[in-house]
Amino acid sequence: MSVIICIALLPAPESRAEEAATKSKRGPQYQLELHENNRLSINSAGAPIDQLLAGISELTGVQFIAAEPPRDSIHLDVGPLPMEKALNRLLGDRNVVAVYGPGPNADALHTILTEVWILDGVSKLAGSGAKRIPSALQALPKEDVDEDSFENVTKRALRSKKASQRIDAVEQLVGLDEELAKDILVQVLGQDRDPRVREAAVENLLWYEENTPKGPLREAALNDKDAGVRLHAIEEGFAEWAEDDPTSRKVLATALRDSSKQVRIVALEALSALATSDGTDPVVTNALKAAAKDKDAEIRITAVEALGDAEDREALVEIWKRDTDRSVQEAAETAIDNLDN
Repeated sequence: MSVIICIALLPAPESRAEEAATKSKRGPQYQLELHENNRLSINSAGAPIDQLLAGISELTGVQFIAAEPPRDSIHLDVGPLPMEKALNRLLGDRNVVAVYGPGPNADALHTILTEVWILDGVSKLAGSGAKRIPSALQALPKEDVDEDSFENVTKRALRSKKASQRIDAVEQLVGLDEELAKDILVQVLGQDRDPRVREAAVENLLWYEENTPKGPLREAALNDKDAGVRLHAIEEGFAEWAEDDPTSRKVLATALRDSSKQVRIVALEALSALATSDGTDPVVTNALKAAAKDKDAEIRITAVEALGDAEDREALVEIWKRDTDRSVQEAAETAIDNLDN
């Protein structure tokens, strides 16, 4: 979806995420959920897109403007994602303009999404139905959008003193210019001092899916100073790619040495899912054996169970003899018994 983003000082609805941790709306063929930090989940089993847009408008306060309400149906299960990214998935390759206004604290520099125009627009989709819109919006050409907007957003992403402003800018970059944004996001990930900003950079780099620059993501997953950033890169990136990507499996194996237990658990769970009796990648098997020596008993038990799935009886017997924790020994005994019976 080609996206042009304008900054407009329009009255903005209050953030629904501040009212509750999660709000949801259901229809006959869909479920929508608004989470904290203005993240949106969309689950559609063939619902019409205009019906989903109306539901999103009612749930979030974002208004949708379209020439003809898009009535084609869609099967989609995404989220929770940042609002713009979720709408990207829903609207596909349609040409749209996203309009931002000040947030609930009336801070013009801390903006939120208020309107989405699906060019060429003549009707506004809202929770209460369609309305006519001013003719000036109907005729809005792409050329009228400020050509300096990408430059200005880039400056805020890299130089703003406030982390909240850098996060806002990071989340706008992809929509402005997908190719140029990638390099800026990599730069933010490598140099920003605030882990929340670096995590936002990770999230938006993952938007590129198979074209995500894995080198910088690998560096973040294994070496970022903040465990939350490392966890996000592992959980949302390499754990998702591991089934089809041997390099991602190696990253997960390395992450088993992380100082954060949560990072090690996520990496181990992703590797454990690849352990099968039909043949397991030696990288995975060796990683599971290493995890079976982890200082945390919970992690060792998970590794033992995965080695049972891989039918590695020799490794299980060795663990049963070596480990002094009774719960780990029992897990090994159970796995061995399952293989023998």
